[in-house]
Amino acid sequence: MNQKQLNAPATKEDLLKLEHKMETMEGRQDKLEQQLSMTEKQLRLEIRLTVEESTRRIESSITKFKDLILTTVDPLLQELETRREDRALATYQMNEVKQRIDHVEERVDKLEKTHHN
Repeated sequence: MNQKQLNAPATKEDLLKLEHKMETMEGRQDKLEQQLSMTEKQLRLEIRLTVEESTRRIESSITKFKDLILTTVDPLLQELETRREDRALATYQMNEVKQRIDHVEERVDKLEKTHHN
């Protein structure tokens, strides 16, 4: 456009063209807003699904780790329990043997006293 056209008053035709362009722009804006809204919904859905999948994977990893620890620790706990029982039995047996030895020593002392007299 030249300077003369810019300074000329707007005609009805110019206003109609401008109105048509504005309607077209509003239509495009509405379409862009709809597309943006759909994109936002899709992103929210994808984010939710990604979070759910990540949560599932983390829970699965935690479960596997817990199972690994329990399968590793369980035999150790059983071994500790067995050793505790063995110690209790050994203590009992040692006390029995000690009592027998004490009894035998008493008998030997008596026999020695009666034999020396």
